[in-house]
Order: sequence, then structure tokens, then C-alpha cells
Amino acid sequence: MDMKNNFKYKQINKGLSLCFGMLTLIIALTSCNNNEASRTAYGQFEATEVIVSAQTSGILNTFDIDEGMEIEGGKVIGLVDTLQLYLEKAALIKQGASLLTTRPEITKQMASLKSQIVNAKKNLVRIQNLNQVEAATPQQLDDATTAVKVLENKLTALRSSLDITTSHVNAENSVIDLKVAKIQDLINKSCLTSPISGIVLAQYQEEGEWTAPGKPLFKIADMDHLYLRAYLTTSQLKDLKLNDEVTIQADYGNEDYVDYKGRIEWISTKNGFTPKNIQTADSQASLVYAVKIAIENDGRIKLGMSGIVKF
Repeated sequence: MDMKNNFKYKQINKGLSLCFGMLTLIIALTSCNNNEASRTAYGQFEATEVIVSAQTSGILNTFDIDEGMEIEGGKVIGLVDTLQLYLEKAALIKQGASLLTTRPEITKQMASLKSQIVNAKKNLVRIQNLNQVEAATPQQLDDATTAVKVLENKLTALRSSLDITTSHVNAENSVIDLKVAKIQDLINKSCLTSPISGIVLAQYQEEGEWTAPGKPLFKIADMDHLYLRAYLTTSQLKDLKLNDEVTIQADYGNEDYVDYKGRIEWISTKNGFTPKNIQTADSQASLVYAVKIAIENDGRIKLGMSGIVKF
């Protein structure tokens, strides 16, 4: 009986040791999984998207784009008809040239009076010399002096009048110059370009259609420089800051992931509820902070794909 009891006791101890070992392993795995989950966030890939609109009215004479086409920023891809703008600009230029012909030639118009003043001053000197030898009367001296002053006053008045006329013509011509510059600006804006390089996501108008200021032409996205918008809890953010590097896994389905290097570019200063299509380590109702992580796309990541952040 003692041997049987001893055998049973050993078997019980062995079973307890095995159970304790399994429990320890489960606790360790659970702790590992919880720690990994606490340093993981989920999100979707986004890009800088721009809707390009027309800035002038007219027919789209050329509009060389298609959805899916890659466009270089600043390169002309279309042209709105500029004939009316060109004609209006030409008319303004001729109007300005005609106006300038009415600007007085101050030097020529003052030349006659200046010549009269020179002669009057010479006569005054002659009268003064005669007066000194009593060969001229005081009245003659006064008349000669008055004649010089009258001519000088006329010259001053003429100069003032000519300056006013010149200023008026110059002001009107400046207005015409501004109108020409405005027309030229519209002509320049009739050349359609994209502010960024990227892929055309949508085309809203076709060549030959009428367009107008503010009317959308196409939408483009910078697919070379993407963002993963993820949502992190307060506890996840405590060790992260702007410009920190993290690892991003792009989800290609069927548990097929590709790792990319990312950099935290923006962290929301205000918390909010987690979007329904985003999963986090905490519950859906948890308040989280949106984070944008910049990555360089190798051409495989598409908009809307899911991604995982590991930090």
C-alpha cells in the first residue's frame, strides 16, 4: 500500500508540475501578445490630393490628360482659348500708345518763353546801364523790370500746367498698363498645369468643352510620397514624437505584409473617437489621436490600402 501511495503521489506531482508549466507559458505568451498589441496601430494609406480647376473662361483648345496618367508638376497639359484675351490686350496696348502721344513736350513748349525771358533780361540790363548815365527814365526801368517778371510768371504757370497734363496722361497710361498686366495674367493662367507631380485620379472635362473659373478639370495625387493615417491611444503616444522613425507594414492580403520605413510627420492636438473602419488595441469607443506617418512609395502601395504601424 505504501508503494502504491508513493507512486500516486509522484504522478500527482508530475501532473501539477506540467500544469504549472503550461500556465506559466500561457501567461508569458499572453503578456508578450499584449505588449506587442500595445505597440501596434492600424490605419489606411493616403496621399496629397489636389483638384485642379480652371481660372479663365473659354473652350478647352487642348487638354492632354487621361485617368491614370503620370503628370509632371508645372508642365503645360492644356490650354483654354485665349483669342479674346489677346485681342483685348492688343487694343489696350494701342490705346496706351495713342494716349502717350498727347503727353506734352515740355522742353519745346517752354522754349519760346525762355527765349523771350533771355531777351527781356538783356533789355533790362541795357536800360539799367542807360539809367546810370541818366539816358533812360525810371519809368523805362520799371517797365523793363516788370516785363521780365511777367514772362517769368508765365513760364512758371506754363510749367505747372504742362506738369499737371503730363501727370494726368501718365496716370491714365499706368491704368492701361495694369489692365494689360491683368489680361496677360489671365493669358498665363489659360495655360493649364498641375501644382504637383503625380497620377491623375479623375478627369472631369474633355477637350473641346467650355470651362469657366472654379470649374474642376481633374484630380491628381502625389503617389510617390504617401501617408499612413493611424490612430493611437494616449499610452501609445507617450514614447513618440514628431520626426520619430517607425516601421510600417503594408497589408497586401492573405497575411502578406511588406515593411517600409516611416517618419511621424503630424500628431493631432485633439483627441476623438476611433473611426469604425479602424481597429486599435483598445476598444472602438476609446478616444485616440490621429497620426500621419510619411513614407516613400515604391509603386506598390495603393490609396486606401491598410497598414500596420510598429514602434
